[in-house]
Amino acid sequence: MNAYLAWSAELEALATRRETARMEAMTRQWLEKNASLSVRNPVGGLVLQETVFAFAKVTESYWAAEDQRTALLRRLETAAGAPPARPSTPAPPAP
Repeated sequence: MNAYLAWSAELEALATRRETARMEAMTRQWLEKNASLSVRNPVGGLVLQETVFAFAKVTESYWAAEDQRTALLRRLETAAGAPPARPSTPAPPAP
């Protein structure tokens, strides 16, 4: 169970840094390394796989919505003549 907790903490860190591609790659590696989980509990292994890949998609959706919210806030501040606020979220990584 400690391996799972360390892995999920790393997923959280990757989500914070917007590294969803690395989240999926790390998930595949972790599931291959811990294949015994799916042998003892095959349904649990399948659920875990689907849950984690859904987590990456939810993370992508979250950051897309956050980017739209930040852009709207900046447009509203510009229209109102207010000085732009400091962004509340980290900038997306450069491509």
